[in-house]
Amino acid sequence: MAKPKYRLQPILNEKEHLRDDAVQFLNKKKEELIAEEKKLEDIKEELKNTINLKEEMVREYNDKMFAGKYTIDEIKIRKIHIEDMIIKIEEIKQAIENQRKAVARAEAEVRKAEDALIAASKELQVMEKHKENWERALKEEEAKKEARQLEEIAQIMYTSAQMNRKDDEY
Repeated sequence: MAKPKYRLQPILNEKEHLRDDAVQFLNKKKEELIAEEKKLEDIKEELKNTINLKEEMVREYNDKMFAGKYTIDEIKIRKIHIEDMIIKIEEIKQAIENQRKAVARAEAEVRKAEDALIAASKELQVMEKHKENWERALKEEEAKKEARQLEEIAQIMYTSAQMNRKDDEY
């Protein structure tokens, strides 16, 4: 006798597909988080470099100004450049804050994706357990059926042996 098909196999297949999709989605979100963290590190590095550049400009400005190497116009231009660097540093600090928020959002997305994966995995486990129970019940039913058939065969053999004995007595 052919083994019966599990009637919920299409649903089980769909649950497996959903779990696989959840794994892929989680991996994508983790990659996005890594990219956002990399951007944050790049912006921090830019801030560090900009601060160093501004400090170098201030040092050069002070050295040359006290040495009397600048004209009035050069002093004004150098001050404007230093002020521009200060503004740029503030803009980079704001960019860092914005990027930290982007990293936090990406972390939240990863957590949501992890939760979705956990839920999909649990649903798949439920379906797999249901299939295992169905297969176990099927095997038990087959074993009972086989036992009944063996019992019938034994009963027929016993009855036949009894009839043969009676026939031998006559």
